[in-house]
Amino acid sequence: MPDPSFRPSGTPSSWLAILLLAAWAALSAAPAGSATDTPTVSRTANLPATTTSAGPSPTTTSFPASPTTATGGPAAPTLAAPVPATPAARSIPASFPASVTAPSVAPVPAPPAWETDVRACEEAARQGVASAQCRLAYLLSVGAEGLPVDLPAARQWYRAAAEQGDPESIFRYALCITEGIGGSREAAEATEGIRWLKMAAEAGDPRAQVCWGRHIQGGEGKAAGFEAARHWFFKAITRGNDPALIALGENLLIRANEPVPDYHWARLLFTEAARGGDPDGWYYLGLYEEKGWIHPPDRKAAIAFYRTAAAGGSGRAWGALASLAEEAGAVRAAIQAYEGAVRALVASGSEGLPLAREARRRASLLRRREGLPPWDWNWPAMAILPSWLRRPPPTRAAVAAQVPSWRPLPGMAPENTPAYLLPPASPTVGPPTSSSSR
Repeated sequence: MPDPSFRPSGTPSSWLAILLLAAWAALSAAPAGSATDTPTVSRTANLPATTTSAGPSPTTTSFPASPTTATGGPAAPTLAAPVPATPAARSIPASFPASVTAPSVAPVPAPPAWETDVRACEEAARQGVASAQCRLAYLLSVGAEGLPVDLPAARQWYRAAAEQGDPESIFRYALCITEGIGGSREAAEATEGIRWLKMAAEAGDPRAQVCWGRHIQGGEGKAAGFEAARHWFFKAITRGNDPALIALGENLLIRANEPVPDYHWARLLFTEAARGGDPDGWYYLGLYEEKGWIHPPDRKAAIAFYRTAAAGGSGRAWGALASLAEEAGAVRAAIQAYEGAVRALVASGSEGLPLAREARRRASLLRRREGLPPWDWNWPAMAILPSWLRRPPPTRAAVAAQVPSWRPLPGMAPENTPAYLLPPASPTVGPPTSSSSR
């Protein structure tokens, strides 16, 4: 180490040697990774400071160029060092612009106690919490979580929540009235139920839109009712409701005052329902093959479609297989298929009860013909409940996660879609025209 009292004589060679020795000592004393490390020169180091890259690479974070410092120093480099993939290393520096900071995600709130505890649900319902009243009504209607089945009480709780404006309860209370669940279904009360059902449909509930469409399809008189129902079914379809696909397809097959059903567009709807997993979509595709509505009948293809639908739980497909087996003389197979239809139709909701009763009648008739004992099967207590009342109401988290969706169908562009399948045009703002003032 040089003597501290040493003073150079001033020769250039000695000055150069001293400077080199001091630089070497400083570099040796600096820790690894400190600011004295020699920076790595990137391929863009020779670019002007105002040049920006076309876009960051997958492993590189792009920072905006900093202005030249007041002392005249060079501007900061355009590209920073690659950011490691570990979450701990993804810290945002203080100089990072606030406009591109990742948005904060609100934490998912914990579910209220009444969503998981039946006693807390009863207490919240008595305190007037509409969502708790709706859930308590569901538990009483199906006899879940230790509560006995009490349909009149369930109907009253649905009414209490519906009168507070709870959307789920409005739809469920309307079904209780129109289906006579927990009370009578007299004319005055049925009218009140229709009013609640229309309220839910106009509020945008796709389930209520399907039910309302089916109601006006059979109640407003032939052509006018069928045309009005199509628009409600279409609204429900655009909100992702699969039963609306079946409802609109059936509407096109039984078009009132029309010489020929619209087989093409109906088949498109049934195909879309089958793709979405609705077994009744597969049933109708089998019906097309059996009846030969578009091309010559194909019995084997029809049976294949029916079997797919029956495996998915379609009671109508079970009934179709039973009819084909009975026509072929396979009586034992027909009996099994009819009884399978009864189970599937009852499991699908009270909507299938008329067909279930007919299937059970046919099975009993064939059993007597074959000398077999009667079928030992009893109707379950839930058979009178519609399918939508058998499902639990959505939780708060599920409601918050719902995103309004538009569901366009293949080939349903306005330029090649029949006018009666398109939704009605929105009213224009302005003075009434001659057609609107009639």
